[in-house]
Amino acid sequence: MEQARKGAVRGELQTKAFILYVLKHFDDAVSPETLVDLTMDYVADRLEYAASLEDLINGGLAERRGDRVAITRFGRSTIDQVENVLPAATRAYAAQDARTERAALEKGACISSNVVQRGEGWLSRLELDGGTGLSLKIDLMLPSKEIAQRAEKGWRQHAESVYRYLLAQLTENSEEGQGDQPGRHER
Repeated sequence: MEQARKGAVRGELQTKAFILYVLKHFDDAVSPETLVDLTMDYVADRLEYAASLEDLINGGLAERRGDRVAITRFGRSTIDQVENVLPAATRAYAAQDARTERAALEKGACISSNVVQRGEGWLSRLELDGGTGLSLKIDLMLPSKEIAQRAEKGWRQHAESVYRYLLAQLTENSEEGQGDQPGRHER
């Protein structure tokens, strides 16, 4: 499949159409790095890519939003009319790549973390937004910045499984061992 992608988009028209085709798969603006990651496996010439992107922006088909790039309404209507200049297999692969990237971006937006110094320790603040609001917030006081940063990295990788594990542990209705729990007294 990699061989089928490499350099499949050639020439100015296909390059512009391909950039718009990729951008149309995102509801919001994307970083230039994301756009490059999604296009460079297909586009044969980096300089043509850069010039084409600038032409699209200057022509009102794409726009800069801060340090990001988005397709305009005019760009969406244009690509809907001309996307057939791109090979069907290229469109299919690119659409799949864009869906995968969009899912990763959405997941990344739901998971947040930061590390700040508090007194002599380090606070690792970890949050998970389930799409309907804050689902879980954990504040961990840790002895060193290195450990706090490792906790933050681990959270970004495993937040969903940590949430599911905690939920299972907290909602598990087990009768076993209740008499051994601290603070529980038999009557």
